[in-house]
Amino acid sequence: MIQLDGDGAWEGTVSLVKRLMAGQSRVDLEPIGLSITHKPTEKLIHDLKGAGAGAPAYATLSGFPWEVLPPQSKDELTGLWIDEPGAARRAADTVAAAVKAHVLPWMRSNADLSVLARRFQEPQKISHLDVQRLERAAVINYELGDGDAAAAALAEYADEKCGTGISAIDDERRHFVRALTELIG
Repeated sequence: MIQLDGDGAWEGTVSLVKRLMAGQSRVDLEPIGLSITHKPTEKLIHDLKGAGAGAPAYATLSGFPWEVLPPQSKDELTGLWIDEPGAARRAADTVAAAVKAHVLPWMRSNADLSVLARRFQEPQKISHLDVQRLERAAVINYELGDGDAAAAALAEYADEKCGTGISAIDDERRHFVRALTELIG
């Protein structure tokens, strides 16, 4: 975990997926995965869903920072593998340089509720990511004091995401809608 602020509300994570194929004598490194978590937002979402004890399960913003990487870094990061002594160190140095130069500044610039509120206006093509986007849009706008934007995101969520026909999913989502509607007032 990377602390992105002084009070511990914002955390960033960076992960590197490794892949070893059968019969292969090298380890391929996948592109960097990253996430930013605003712990108060995730706790509120967790509580509004009535999820019970335990830590919130999701990051506030997940993704891969392709948009922040210059072409040279993209090329270097997509061609990483470990196939000989010393290659692991070179790969680690390449990743560390990209994280320091590009990923950490991207994380810090996105560790802001106003920035995230704007980012979450854009629909996601993948259904579960759009569910997460609308939950976060509604809660973040509520946290920012924008009841109208929170209510609009919540109405879209209720209309589009609460009718899956799977009671375990729909019940939790409807609980979220009722609880946040009460908070919004």
